[in-house]
Amino acid sequence: MPGPHRHDRLSPISFASKIRTPVLILHGEDDTNVPLGQATFFHRALRHFGVEHEFVVYPREGHSFRERNHRIDLLRRTRAWFDRWLGDPASNQNRI
Repeated sequence: MPGPHRHDRLSPISFASKIRTPVLILHGEDDTNVPLGQATFFHRALRHFGVEHEFVVYPREGHSFRERNHRIDLLRRTRAWFDRWLGDPASNQNRI
């Protein structure tokens, strides 16, 4: 149930106990748009409620990632996440 602040109605943390879909959190350590503390709090809530999730913090990154290695890692993790939870489309072609 959302808290008393008007932003609570929109905050994922307010609904962490109801989340059933796996969540991938990829966050920049120096993000000023969404502070790392908010992502950490969300991660802890998901862990508390037993929600399948992955939480990765990229050092030196803000709201958008600039370092090449971090961008590559983000893309690899995202693909692996979708492959894990939705299946690898390439392996499903033989089933049709």
